[in-house]
Amino acid sequence: MRSFRRAAAFTAIGSGLVGLVCLWLGVVASGYSDDLFYDPGVILDAPRTSSLAARWSMLADLFGYYLLVLPLVFYVHGWLRSRTPSAPLLTFCGAAYVLLGVLGAAILSVIMPSLMDQYPLRGNTEQMTLRYLMRLINDLVYGGIWNLGSLLFGSAWWLGLGFHLQKKTKVLGQVTVLLGLLTALVVLTGMIGWQQLSELATNIYLVLALIWAVWMGIAILGEQVCPEGSRPVR
Repeated sequence: MRSFRRAAAFTAIGSGLVGLVCLWLGVVASGYSDDLFYDPGVILDAPRTSSLAARWSMLADLFGYYLLVLPLVFYVHGWLRSRTPSAPLLTFCGAAYVLLGVLGAAILSVIMPSLMDQYPLRGNTEQMTLRYLMRLINDLVYGGIWNLGSLLFGSAWWLGLGFHLQKKTKVLGQVTVLLGLLTALVVLTGMIGWQQLSELATNIYLVLALIWAVWMGIAILGEQVCPEGSRPVR
């Protein structure tokens, strides 16, 4: 049981570090601009882009923002279930956030580098088609799977977890609630088409989620939070 607590803590810390690698590789992939995150159709025409960096950025995203968070989701379930009857629902939301996030990152890790490699080799008409495909996939993953599906579940998980964490550690609990509100804002602004606010909220989420994961991992190692949550879900 103690080993599960340590595993959840270390993977949470690891998710924050791998997430930083994801952000750095994303900047490299887009030729040191932020186009990769918001308009992959533009990245095809940009200079100094790297399909290899784009692939590894998405793989780092898959692990950093999502897969390495999964042990934490199930670890805190053991702590939540003694405090609220909604613990199974919150854990489902946390797991859904992770799994939908992994799905989106896996799709982009394969398709984005392939289109980037093909683009310089094609004529003007084919390049227009590839730009259309890149934007279509961007809307599918960023707008649908991530910013609507994954973050909708993630928001519910962070809000529920943060509400109960505040009773144990006020500041970390408030940051967790803030993260839940921030991701809810990304979902809402994406639904109503408020692009600028959605991009701003997404930028803050991308950084705050990594800080939160490392903070949670350190707090769990020090048994400052979730001390009774060391039992895995049966």
